Amino acid sequence: MKNLLSLNIWVPVVMAFFFTTPGSGQSTELNPTYDAYLENGVRKGGTLLRVEKGTRVRETYMLFDVSGVNGSITSMQLSLTVTSDAGAGPVALYLSNSANWNEGNLSNTNKPGLDISLGNITGSFSIGSVKTATIDPTLITGNTFSLIVVHAGADGDDMAFASRTGAAASMPKLVVNYSTGDTQAPTAPTVSSTGQSQTTVDISWTGANDNVGVTNYRVYQDGSVLTTLGNVTTYQVTGLTAATSYDFKVRALDAAGNQSPDSNTLNVTTDAGSGGTSVWAEANTTASYSGEVAVGRSTVPNGYKLAVEGNIRAREMRVDQDSWPDYVFKEGYDLPSPAEIKKHIQEKGHLPNIPSAAEVKANGLELGEMNRLLLEKIEELTLIIIDQEERIARLEGKKSQNN
Repeated sequence: MKNLLSLNIWVPVVMAFFFTTPGSGQSTELNPTYDAYLENGVRKGGTLLRVEKGTRVRETYMLFDVSGVNGSITSMQLSLTVTSDAGAGPVALYLSNSANWNEGNLSNTNKPGLDISLGNITGSFSIGSVKTATIDPTLITGNTFSLIVVHAGADGDDMAFASRTGAAASMPKLVVNYSTGDTQAPTAPTVSSTGQSQTTVDISWTGANDNVGVTNYRVYQDGSVLTTLGNVTTYQVTGLTAATSYDFKVRALDAAGNQSPDSNTLNVTTDAGSGGTSVWAEANTTASYSGEVAVGRSTVPNGYKLAVEGNIRAREMRVDQDSWPDYVFKEGYDLPSPAEIKKHIQEKGHLPNIPSAAEVKANGLELGEMNRLLLEKIEELTLIIIDQEERIARLEGKKSQNN
């Protein structure tokens, strides 16, 4: 196939969502809507996207949605960060022939096929390196598209990239550059308060008008940017101090980066007293809260609801799992030989398909996924032991016949 894009190597950088002069080039950064990899046809999830060639075939799939880009796309750059199993290239990148899949249903039967070759990513795949590819937007049709990453090098070599559930700085990123001729700013919204507690203030605003369309609202607290939201008209400010006065205002933004004038300034004083906070709701004996909870720390990592800086003690913990490694016992499963396992340990320093110490130190581990992987190893070991027992029995039978 004809190579339709150029590929280069970056040093690691942190990309940000930004705008340039209205009417000229704009840029936005997107993460995959879905990503996963197949290992010998079996879907794998977690914080890694693996590629490998040989007796164990691993292929990575990523789905992107560019429907939120309000302009004409001029170029796109994909970046992947190597976070585990440093290996050697090249890695081949393809545009798939279908975007009809998700992380829950991806399988060997419905996986998208290789459509257009986007060339190879080469160079060193050392841990921490960022690999990038510049994608020709004229190849993309529709708002969603899939990319497939496969190993194009020697058999048995493998590497792993961070997935969209990994660390925010390492997850796959698609920088989309686009142009728009829109230079008209939205109208100013009008802000009001719908309630407050000791530590929260609920604010809302009237929707702004724009000749093309409002895409975001930016909330200011006491003159400083508090947050930038999507096209919504309500927000709950949290982490405030009781019996304290705060000023809030809002600006509307469009896809070209045009900002509205400031809204009216809303002054709110939080409640006093030592009572509870209104962010929690109570029904019978159950207290509920729809946001994130941080204990012993000030933030919750993206994609999580609870973050605890310290130890957690409980009598039992249940982790829901969508998959379980019964596939090890199915006919046709590619059981690694002791020699293959030994070689992998000697080269990588850890069991196949098990996170390395460096990866666990950097990203932690997921209890459900780790228990699944450990059971997979136990089941593989059980089959190896059964095979060895059968071999021993056959050898002893031959020995007794000879005697």
